[in-house]
Amino acid sequence: MLSVGITGNIGSGKSLVCKVFDVLGVPVFHADLAGRQVLEQAEVIRRISKEFGAGVLDPDGRIHRPALAARVFSDPVSLGFLNDLVHPAVEALWKDFSIIHADKPYVLHEAAILMESGFYRLMDEVILVKAPPEVRKARVMQRDSWGEEEFERRASLQWSEAELARYASFSINNSGNEAVLPQVLDIHHMLVSLAGSVGGVS
Repeated sequence: MLSVGITGNIGSGKSLVCKVFDVLGVPVFHADLAGRQVLEQAEVIRRISKEFGAGVLDPDGRIHRPALAARVFSDPVSLGFLNDLVHPAVEALWKDFSIIHADKPYVLHEAAILMESGFYRLMDEVILVKAPPEVRKARVMQRDSWGEEEFERRASLQWSEAELARYASFSINNSGNEAVLPQVLDIHHMLVSLAGSVGGVS
């Protein structure tokens, strides 16, 4: 079985592409969702509240994600603390996911910061979902009701598309000018063939 990462800058449309792979029967691990699950763990809540104070908790004592995001995205040191806490737990969930789906030719690991976190090193192949900055900005501002300043702030925390492309084995153009399905199907067939050639299908 191959481990395949899939990433792209904010607003590139990774979720849409992952849905297509899902329809093809490919197991997709969503790192953001896994991260949310980690934030519900009692020990993680304890360490975060100790580091940042009760202001990042809601009235029920759970992590208030908007408050936490406001804190860490404005402070690289705080963001580093959070990543060091959450990423190992997400990696453990990923390993469990891979074991569960070991009978598949390949599994996808979808993450917004696959490269930045260094997680790409655990992948056999990497898919990059691409879209022009103006398209990504319009998508995110409409989807999340963000202002331009908020989009630029979040986008600045990610590597440029050119930097991401250096580590990608495959790319998908999701600008809206090219159909996504044929691109996904081409990559899917190549990955299934590659998995078979290296004994990845059990």
